[in-house]
Amino acid sequence: MINKILYQRLEAVLDMLNANYRSVINSPSAVKGVSRSDFINNYLKNSVPQGLRISTSGEVVDNQNNCTGELDIILENGHFPNVPIVNVDSARLFFAEGVAAVIEVKSNLQGQWNEAVSTGIKLKEITRDFGNTSVSSHGGGQMIILNTVFDNPNLPVVKMPPEARLLKKIPYFVVGYTGWEKAETLKAKLSENYGVISGILQLDKGIFVGDDSFKHLEAHGPLSLLAFINVIYESFNYIKSTNADILSYGRN
Repeated sequence: MINKILYQRLEAVLDMLNANYRSVINSPSAVKGVSRSDFINNYLKNSVPQGLRISTSGEVVDNQNNCTGELDIILENGHFPNVPIVNVDSARLFFAEGVAAVIEVKSNLQGQWNEAVSTGIKLKEITRDFGNTSVSSHGGGQMIILNTVFDNPNLPVVKMPPEARLLKKIPYFVVGYTGWEKAETLKAKLSENYGVISGILQLDKGIFVGDDSFKHLEAHGPLSLLAFINVIYESFNYIKSTNADILSYGRN
């Protein structure tokens, strides 16, 4: 049963986000900055788990010498280290193992889709390398990571579930204030970019769609905001208690 109080609260937030966007839609030079800061300050910052840090400037690197370049919004494990620029609080360098998710906010998905995909392609090159640990998700099994390779032909081949991809790849979500008319189009765009984009949220239509890492989650209306925060929460669960060797970034 849908919680009525929760639904009404989400409905009010969605209405506010869309109303604020409509107020600047005729000022193109201000739209991107205003829409992004509005989404962060009036929803994301107040909804994500307290263990996450939100950064709006920085790059993600891995121990294979890959780098994303500048990213829009980075959600990082607040207990994981990062590397700043001296005397500058922004433009940090983030280790792949400490990043829960990356988000890109667009004013219009249809018009800026290629930009969003381009960012996702860069992020896809990043690989995470966790040590001995275990992770689990609601409704899924527990996965154990061992720094041991088993080469025994008598052991059965274990097929990894789709959500296991979250251990190797950072989830990437695209948020748009406007875009397409139907959820089917969003799902088609997600399918065309499998492994690049993990989920899409379109605010004016109130639609969220996720890939198989999140069990093809789909939600409409105010519940699209709930679905979006749920996938962020799941993404965080996969890294919040993991172990990583950051010295591997300094070895030949």
